[in-house]
Amino acid sequence: MESVVLCLAIANLREPPGLGAYIVLEFVMLVVQIVRVISFFMVGLTASKELFQRMTHAILRAPLRWIDTVPSGRILNRFTSDTFVVDRRLSNQAFTFLRNILFLAVIIATRYVSSQRHRRYSAT
Repeated sequence: MESVVLCLAIANLREPPGLGAYIVLEFVMLVVQIVRVISFFMVGLTASKELFQRMTHAILRAPLRWIDTVPSGRILNRFTSDTFVVDRRLSNQAFTFLRNILFLAVIIATRYVSSQRHRRYSAT
């Protein structure tokens, strides 16, 4: 008897309001996250390649006297530190900047929608 009542209770459950919109929103967020990761990876890879090519070109075109006086460890250390800045710090800062812009846009849109609803309900 209890199982019949439980089955009837489950059958009478309705879908919560807004569930479809929530699922669509989560799917959109997933797609945006995937696009963000891929785009930051591609941009970072391109920037690192360009930086490496320019630094290599500058080192190979340097006078021999400079190459003889500067230790190779210092040159290698400079290469790795500059590449680290481009790979890690610059991409993280760019992501933080874009995320803050998006948060600001969401806040402004929420404020606008909220004020429109408030005007509509206060007018009736």
